[in-house]
Amino acid sequence: MLKQFNPMSALKAGIFGTVIMTVVMYGLPVFGLPPMDIMAALGSVFPFKFSPYILGALVHFGNGVVLALIYAAVFYPWLPGPNWLRGALFSLLPWLFAITLLGP
Repeated sequence: MLKQFNPMSALKAGIFGTVIMTVVMYGLPVFGLPPMDIMAALGSVFPFKFSPYILGALVHFGNGVVLALIYAAVFYPWLPGPNWLRGALFSLLPWLFAITLLGP
């Protein structure tokens, strides 16, 4: 059964997913893993003279919402398997982009 694209649901899912991912990333040092300060990394790209966390948070949450909208509108209808597998398969695309183009 093909579901109809609901932008408000995708927006809510993008915000929720980004919050969860952010909590996980900032909680990694508790488990002995290296820290990942995504907001400082994203915000430090801009040449403004205020905290990089402000712009970094906007870019980070903007990316999360845009990726959720793209997933719901484009990839969800044709990815195979149950919902969790579709999301996992889609997550490989931004991960590959980040690792190959934004990594080192």
